[in-house]
Amino acid sequence: MNSWIEHPQYKAFFLEKWNSYCIEGWAAFRLKEKLKLFKSDLRGWNKDIFGDIDYNIDTKEEIEILDRIDNVMGLEEAEIIQRNKCTAELIKFSQWKVKFLAQKAKARWLREKDVNSSYFHVWINRNRKSNTI
Repeated sequence: MNSWIEHPQYKAFFLEKWNSYCIEGWAAFRLKEKLKLFKSDLRGWNKDIFGDIDYNIDTKEEIEILDRIDNVMGLEEAEIIQRNKCTAELIKFSQWKVKFLAQKAKARWLREKDVNSSYFHVWINRNRKSNTI
């Protein structure tokens, strides 16, 4: 997904892993094997760095706590900085989630194309029946 490429540590991770694979054979075979090895490493990296994007949005709770403190007695300088960091992190994770879901939907559409499902045909036939004179 493109969200990986936007992560600041991705390029270093990719170069380190890609250059660490020592595969012998003809070029297409080496490429296939490197991609296969990188796939498993990328899955682990994705789980460690991104984790569950919904779970990482726990910073929202921290922002709410800081807002309640602000409403009651105001925030100190350090707490304001902390709230700003949490807000920026929440925005970042929300943007990653939106991009992830959009890419997932596009991949599904590419895989399934314009599937004329039975549900679709039921509605079309129902509309045809109601439109007849």
